Parts: sequence; C-alpha cells; structure tokens
Amino acid sequence: MNISISHLIAGYIKGEPAIKIPHLELTHEDKVVFIKGSNGSGKTSFLKVFYNGIRTIEGQVLIDQNELNEKTRTNWLSKIGVCLHNGLSYNHLSVEENKRLISYLYPLAPHDYRSSLFNSLNLAEISTKKANELSVGQRKRLDLFLAMQHKPQLVLLDEPTSNLDSENAALIHSIIRDYSQYKNMQFIIASNNENEIALFDTKVVQITNGEILVN
Repeated sequence: MNISISHLIAGYIKGEPAIKIPHLELTHEDKVVFIKGSNGSGKTSFLKVFYNGIRTIEGQVLIDQNELNEKTRTNWLSKIGVCLHNGLSYNHLSVEENKRLISYLYPLAPHDYRSSLFNSLNLAEISTKKANELSVGQRKRLDLFLAMQHKPQLVLLDEPTSNLDSENAALIHSIIRDYSQYKNMQFIIASNNENEIALFDTKVVQITNGEILVN
C-alpha cells in the first residue's frame, strides 16, 4: 500500500504536539520501515498515527489515496496488525485461548496461513500455557502472532525484539523478512537497535521530539 502524510500535527504532550510530520511518503515497495529514535522521542506516537490512535489536529494521512479519519477508521483497522510495547495477550488466558479470542475481532484469515504462522513461531508446543506463565521470548512471539493472524496488509510493531535473547530475536526477524518478501506484507517497526536495523535493507525514519527525518 502507498501511504502519504502531509502537514500533520497529531496529539499533545505537555502542551506541545506529540507528532509533527511536514511530509512523508511510503510506497508499496517499502516493505520494512524502521522508526528510529531515543526513548521518549515519539516512536510509539508515530505508530498510532497509522490507526488513528492519536488525534489529528492538522494535516492528513492518505492510505492508497483514501484519507484516514474517524469515518474510514473501522474499515482500515481490519487491514492492519498492531503490537505496541505492552502486547496484545491476556495474562489469564492460555496461548490457544488468546488465539481464539483475537480471531473474533478480525475477519478470519485462511486456516493454512494461521496454522503456518502459529507453527513458525513455535507456539504449538506451549499452546496450553497461560500467557503469564510464558518467558519474555514466548510472550513476544505470541503477541506477534496475534498481531498478524488475520493476515493484515500492514503490521505496526513497537520494539518487537527488546529484552530478547539472540535466538528469539532471530526468529522474529525471520518472520518479518519472510512475510514481507513472500506474503506481501508491510511492516513499520519502532526500534532504536542499530544492529537490528542493519539486518534489513530498508528505509529508516529518524524521529526526534516528535519530528521526523527520512534516511
């Protein structure tokens, strides 16, 4: 999909705009885009722009030439997957129960797709465990599955490999790489991990105090 943002001011933090984007173009060829910035720079607020999770004060966001606003938000939400830093899974539910619950919220993707993703993330072997019994890596993998199980066109991820060991991080990177290349998904990822960003030949959006610079 093609995304165009112009003259955007969104949200307020302590009386100042949370996000200021004079102009940004992302095309369907930008399969993986990293949002880079220090803690508190506005990376998470930037992700919220793409699902109208932060109030637009001025400007516009166009998705394939259709304006994103309150009227179009519901239709658009079915086409994106979102996993912010606090995740999607419910502590008291098992992996399988979380899977079923989230599936009620979105149009159901083909069984083969969901099964392949579930197995690729090594979740079948822990399907009966409650989310609060999982390791950090297992929980991150579950949250990634929940964000992607309805086969979205765009996936928004907030620090998807933070606090992970190399094995779990590598698995998540492989999912991002494979699904962007072979499943025609786009990923916008908030990260300040230089090593992670270097693994992908990709566009990088630098954000500082809510303002952006595209590399």
